[in-house]
Amino acid sequence: MSDRHTIRHQGGTYEVHRRDSAHVTPGAETPGDSVWEVTRDGASITSFPVSDDDTSASVREKVMAWLTANEDRPEQDVGRN
Repeated sequence: MSDRHTIRHQGGTYEVHRRDSAHVTPGAETPGDSVWEVTRDGASITSFPVSDDDTSASVREKVMAWLTANEDRPEQDVGRN
């Protein structure tokens, strides 16, 4: 599975990339410390833990669910222009 994904949602393009534990918590060694970070135009808007059973489809589903659940938030609050 790729460590980078591009997702389009309601006219916006979101980049999703895996940040390994070394980047998240210095000294961390477990996969549970890694996260999927979601950005738009280079600004981080959310992240969620990496799971051992993640697939490209499951990561996309998680991001789409978050974007849908947060559509009513102010644009600047979720990195939208």
